[in-house]
Amino acid sequence: MDAEQWLTAAEYEAAIAQDPTNLRNYWQLGLVLLRSGEAELAQMVWMSGLAEAQPADFADLIALLEAAADRAFAAQKFAEAALISEQILHLDGDRAEIYHRLAQALAQQGEYDAAIEMWQQALAKLSQGTALQPDLVDAYIELADILQKFEDWQGAIEAYTAALALAPSAELAVQLGRCQLQIGEIEEAIAHFQQAAQLQPNWAVPYAEWGYALLQKNCLTEARLQFQNAIDLLPPTELIERLDRSFANLQSPPAANSSKAIDLSVAPPLGFHESSAAFSEAIEPASVVKLKPPKSIDFSIHFSFRFGESIELPGMFVAAIPNGRFWISEDETSCVCIAADNRFLPELSPEFPIFSPGHPDNHPSRHSILKSAGLPPVEKIGGSIAILSSLQNHLYFHWMFEVLPRWNLLQRSGINLDSIDYFVIPNNRSFQQESIEKLEIPQSKILDLKFHIQADRLIVPFPGCIAWMNRSTCDFLRSTFLPANPTPEKRLYISRSQTTNRRVTNEAEILELLTPYGFESVTLEALSVSEQAALFASATVVVAPHGSGLTNLVFCRSKTIVIELFSPNFVYPCYWFLSNLVELDYYYLLGEMPLGASVQRWLFPDARIEDISIDPRKLIKLMQIAGVI
Repeated sequence: MDAEQWLTAAEYEAAIAQDPTNLRNYWQLGLVLLRSGEAELAQMVWMSGLAEAQPADFADLIALLEAAADRAFAAQKFAEAALISEQILHLDGDRAEIYHRLAQALAQQGEYDAAIEMWQQALAKLSQGTALQPDLVDAYIELADILQKFEDWQGAIEAYTAALALAPSAELAVQLGRCQLQIGEIEEAIAHFQQAAQLQPNWAVPYAEWGYALLQKNCLTEARLQFQNAIDLLPPTELIERLDRSFANLQSPPAANSSKAIDLSVAPPLGFHESSAAFSEAIEPASVVKLKPPKSIDFSIHFSFRFGESIELPGMFVAAIPNGRFWISEDETSCVCIAADNRFLPELSPEFPIFSPGHPDNHPSRHSILKSAGLPPVEKIGGSIAILSSLQNHLYFHWMFEVLPRWNLLQRSGINLDSIDYFVIPNNRSFQQESIEKLEIPQSKILDLKFHIQADRLIVPFPGCIAWMNRSTCDFLRSTFLPANPTPEKRLYISRSQTTNRRVTNEAEILELLTPYGFESVTLEALSVSEQAALFASATVVVAPHGSGLTNLVFCRSKTIVIELFSPNFVYPCYWFLSNLVELDYYYLLGEMPLGASVQRWLFPDARIEDISIDPRKLIKLMQIAGVI
């Protein structure tokens, strides 16, 4: 209990002593105790008040707790909302709407198994004869959304079917059809896309989904007809051109596989160490980062941001591995550090996809190297070698948050840097060369990235989980690249027009909207790291599509407003997390899928490169919420 809660509790205790018949003071005291983590004591206080209570008094307690839960939920204090809702159910376990609210609060924190159980409890209460309240139709929908997210297609179908029967809508019919496609129920899916088109005939998505379903039956002529029906409802866009190309490619023969054979004569690791502790020296202990939920035009937080109120980051260390080996795949999406006993060290062996710290799929038993046919021949290099490279070293984000911090850890470790013979670090891009010069990494000792090497002594710094950087990493980058005393005055729109992916397809329209509000459109490709740092340090507002350019948020002043634009199929939380670390005011906006989710995924099989279409009206609304306009 903090000081403020203690004083509040003392006031209610004094009020009870003065007038024991005023039961509202018991209810309020219990609520204060509950919020301070004293659930059992809160229950005792309520029970003492209820001992002489009338039914109206009990109803007053329930109403007070419901109002408190609603306020907490509206303020996105989901843990508190869940805690209060649980107490309501202890007092009155027949309230379907409270199970629903508890499920919502749990789901917003990423506690999906518990949320699903609560939704099922809510729906069970309804099936026992409780009158259906209009907002509880949402219980079916939200349960279905989560089941669909985790590919429980049959469960999602059952929940969407129930919701559609209670509240027919084109959106529900489309969602139901998509789930049916996933389990091969093509005719049933088509029937629901047809239903959606009847319910909302001027919406392009049902026709596009209908066309995609017909493709699964190889009915190309009929599919093209439905695609044309969808296109006729939309303005010309690059997406429609991409649809035409994809449709044409259906009848093109697949390209021959021209990949060269790779020598994989070295056996893969036999297993893994449980940790790198036996080889490492700690630099920083594990830490806990408190998280503020992101803000958007939707109250519900996107699945990608649901980590609760805090997240624990692992400690930072430097490992020294006698006769250690380092292997990285040619596409730089997987690597391992292997000890002399032919077992790899898990923290030092990241690979894509990247998961959050503590995620079960991060367990080393799931590493792809264990299923590998073998590794390429090893190049043995005498002496001590420090591995500064990471995954995807050519990408600015990974370079800044994973490669450069390794140098800083080496400096902090107490290791004599003169005793290190080589530093494995790529240096062929301008931002890499600038950074190496800035940090005074000896050019004569730089060893370009090699795919499989062994050293007498392999030194590997660990700056943390990839994409989940530490606050001290941010401080290091700021102290290295930030100019002195920048003046925040700019409103920036970061353009990806010079890239080949994740572009805003209607960028001209968005710039026309932003320019009257003082926004300046900037491309970052030609700027040095120091110039990018100075630019972002001068920003008061940053609007940008998801991409490496937002790495520079690390240089912004606290309270800078950030609006990140996403394609709906690739929402990654790294810049929201960074905004938490450097105390920025973070918002996000999801792009549109004019032709629906199925067609969008067909056109962009790799969601990471999916282009983004932004609804200007939604951007205006979000900017109003953020206080930008």
